[in-house]
This record gives sequence, C-alpha cells and structure tokens, in this order.
Amino acid sequence: MENLLTNDNFYNEMYSLLKTQGMDVIETRLHQTSGGVLVSIYVTKDGVINSDDLESAYNIVFLKLKPRYQKRLTLEISTPGVSRNIKDAGEFKFFITRSVRIYSVKDNAWIRGTIESADEKSVTLRSAEIEDAPLDKESKFDEKVILFTDIKKARLIDNEIKEKI
Repeated sequence: MENLLTNDNFYNEMYSLLKTQGMDVIETRLHQTSGGVLVSIYVTKDGVINSDDLESAYNIVFLKLKPRYQKRLTLEISTPGVSRNIKDAGEFKFFITRSVRIYSVKDNAWIRGTIESADEKSVTLRSAEIEDAPLDKESKFDEKVILFTDIKKARLIDNEIKEKI
C-alpha cells in the first residue's frame, strides 16, 4: 500500500483549507464531466462530526472553488463512513483507536486489531489477532507492527459489527 495523498496538490490544498476548521481531509476526488466539475471530499475530525460541520466545510470549499471552475460545480462533502476501505497508507493516521482488518501478504492472512499508531512506513495494531491462524502458529498479539509494503487490503470495522463477528 502506498502513501500518495501528500503528493496530490488538490488534496493538500483542501487539507490546508479545512484544517483551519479542525477537520482532516481523508480523500479528495476531482472529476471533469460534460456538464462541469464534480468534487467529492471525505472529511473527519476528533470527536463526532455532525451536519453543521459538513455544511461549514461545504460553504468554505464552495467559495474557494466556484471562481476557479466557471462551469457548473457539483460539490459533495461527506464522512468516510464506519466501514471504509482504506485506499492509501496516509489514511491510517486519521483512524487511531478505530478497529481495522488488514490483509498482510507477509502473514498471508487477515489481521484484526485496533489502530494504535501510524508513521511513514507502518501501522501498529493493538490487541491484534490473525484470523484463521493454524493452531501451531501464534495468532494473538498485544501489539503488531505491519509495514505498508505488506498490506494488500485494509478496511475499517464498525465496532458494533465487530462485537457480533
């Protein structure tokens, strides 16, 4: 899994703009359409993000982008959702304390745990467990570090769903 977010100029611009409102930008999408431009931005913040936060983000971004795109601008501001597929290594830092499932090519297995930290090279899970591990292999870890180069897929797990699994 690569960290491409910080190399994207549009992402960096939106991140800087919304950081002043206490929000973090998880992902940006910019699509040229026949009728204009479609911009989708996924945001989060510490604590609970509510509709007032999303409205505030919408107004700030719309005012910034409308003069740039003379064509029709369609703007979507949303949260990343409770069971988001993590698409970029840079996203892990936004989801500290959230539960996650990661497919590790090194372990050739799915690993569940709680994101404890993330840096430029890896993510650290707390209370990690390798799913369907053979009985002769250690499967539970207080802490497990997974290199981004070893991650094939990752998905946030809704904690309520996790309890039922």
